Amino acid sequence: MDTRRWVDMHMTVRSVMRSQPTPSSNFAGRPITSTNLRPPLILNAEVDLANAIRRMKLVRPPGALVADAARNPPCAFVSLSDVANFIEQKSAAEHDIICLSEHIVAEVVAIAGDTRIATLRSDATTGDAMALFFPKGAASPRPQIIIVVDQAGDLIGLIPKPAFNG
Repeated sequence: MDTRRWVDMHMTVRSVMRSQPTPSSNFAGRPITSTNLRPPLILNAEVDLANAIRRMKLVRPPGALVADAARNPPCAFVSLSDVANFIEQKSAAEHDIICLSEHIVAEVVAIAGDTRIATLRSDATTGDAMALFFPKGAASPRPQIIIVVDQAGDLIGLIPKPAFNG
């Protein structure tokens, strides 16, 4: 492959120029399906924490979706930091170490609170995702995770909120 062809294939400027702007986005962007979306880990709420931690640390972003019919969308996102907070709270309450195989993911979901989740369709752009993460107005809801679904509503992947730890 020659250099010019490789540059053309990997240049984001052309893909941004070809993507249609959407009315909700204030940022330019590439099609969201051209990003590195990976299917998330989906855990049953009854999985023990020892098994959940082993599986969660192998995926990006490190965490899992847990089905929860009481929420909208009907799932919760549990990160490794949520699990660490749960362990810290339980250890302090019991004044002892806890056995991870005796606790389940549903307990972490109950203590973790609401992780704000938004949903984007696969025909959206990265600009649409940025508009959700950083909306205009201080009182606007800001999701921590975006779930990307295809036209049929099937799960494609997750986009975590960008962290700017400069």
